[in-house]
Amino acid sequence: MQPEQLEDGVIVSDGRTTEIQNGRNQLKGIRDGEEHATRRYRRIHSYEPKSRLNLGFWDTLMMQMTFQTSGAVVGMPFAFATMGYIFALLMLIFYIIICMIIVKLIADVQIRTTDANGAEYTEPCTTLGDVGERLGGKLGRYLLRSFQLANLYALLMVMLNLMATSIQYVANFPWNCLGYWTLLMFALMVLVLQVVKVWKHNASLAYGGSLLVSIKTLVLLPWAYAIYSGDIQSSPSYVGSAKPFLAPSGYNDWYDFSMGLSSIIWGIAPIFIQTELTWEMKNPLQTRNATWGALIGFGTLYAVAGLTGALMLGYPITSPVTLMFPREGLAIAINIFVFLASIIDYIAGALVVNDFQRSLLFTVSPWCRETIPAKEKASKLYKYLIHFVFTLPSSILALIVTLCIPDFEVLTSIVVAFTVSGSQTCLPTLCWYYGLKLYKIGREQLKDWVGNRFLHVISVFGIVLTGYLVAGSLYSFVDTYILGGSTSSFFCDA
Repeated sequence: MQPEQLEDGVIVSDGRTTEIQNGRNQLKGIRDGEEHATRRYRRIHSYEPKSRLNLGFWDTLMMQMTFQTSGAVVGMPFAFATMGYIFALLMLIFYIIICMIIVKLIADVQIRTTDANGAEYTEPCTTLGDVGERLGGKLGRYLLRSFQLANLYALLMVMLNLMATSIQYVANFPWNCLGYWTLLMFALMVLVLQVVKVWKHNASLAYGGSLLVSIKTLVLLPWAYAIYSGDIQSSPSYVGSAKPFLAPSGYNDWYDFSMGLSSIIWGIAPIFIQTELTWEMKNPLQTRNATWGALIGFGTLYAVAGLTGALMLGYPITSPVTLMFPREGLAIAINIFVFLASIIDYIAGALVVNDFQRSLLFTVSPWCRETIPAKEKASKLYKYLIHFVFTLPSSILALIVTLCIPDFEVLTSIVVAFTVSGSQTCLPTLCWYYGLKLYKIGREQLKDWVGNRFLHVISVFGIVLTGYLVAGSLYSFVDTYILGGSTSSFFCDA
């Protein structure tokens, strides 16, 4: 049988033609509220602003391109100098390849119309938890959904910290305690979330965010390295040139290496919003290529930022690197770019966690489920008030944690170790292994999802990596906030 080209340009052959076409039709039918939509989905989402079927290929690519990149770009010089610029580059490429495999697994699971036993799916796949259930039953749902939410709540904390740090640098007021700026950024983001409520709104911002990140990485940062390298290399803390492998002799601490590795992994986290974006897309079959394109795009930006920073500034480099620059016009402009891009990152994470908070309340409270939608239809003021209340818990949690752990490097390493590394590597594969046992089928029947040999390698790598990063992040936290013996690091980061 000759390969057949579908109307969206996807080429398939044999029995896959019908399956993929049915997958697209089923997803679109669910979104339109037809017979496949479940009572659970309608109950949770019926009162929300509707934006489904509005995202195109480039919308999805740009949102993935800007997701968690604002903090990652300014942390890459630290990672490349600490790990060795060749070692870090190889690690970046290797990890991106792993993420591409996991992205394919998640996408293939989401668009399937039948489970591994051949039974038709009756519920829509709208969250990473739904993907987890298709892979490994209820256990898979709880694992992937829990780690997704943990990462996105933590994303709000890291972005709040980065916004406060950047604007603190720009303002340089006499009362320049970081804690005060964190409080101001909290108030700003609560207001922003009253306006940006759906993914389509964030897609419009993502185009501008991608442009900001590209200009910052390809133009402003190399320019700053060239201008300020002399001042940095003449400082007492300067050790010497960065090395191809590991840090200069005498500075090869295992926990510093783990912090550098965390800086790389932090910026590569596409699966945390992939399923939600796929659900919003006009053509869900394009999600894999859109996410792969984003991985290649921001991977290139990370390599440029890391290599140029390590080679031009030497060792050591702080994270974020912008804190090393003298307070002048160029450095101020870079920090403004970081601040604006961090806002977009914050919004992306908030859209998912705020949706979870709404769905959780509607699930556990029949009164809310029956009363709020009716009152929202009757009064616009009530609708705005309810949305305001739903956006508060996640922002308040981010504020509390950021005030207690204001050190960007330590906060990022903790988040990566406990939420990002495992979710991107071994958790999806462990759900897959459990599903093989749960559905009582052989591995041959799942080969069209992803090559299982790669999944075996990713499982082992992910378990070892996560254990190492957890140890490094805990050591860094203890060393900074307990053994250091200075409570002044809290709130003000003095």
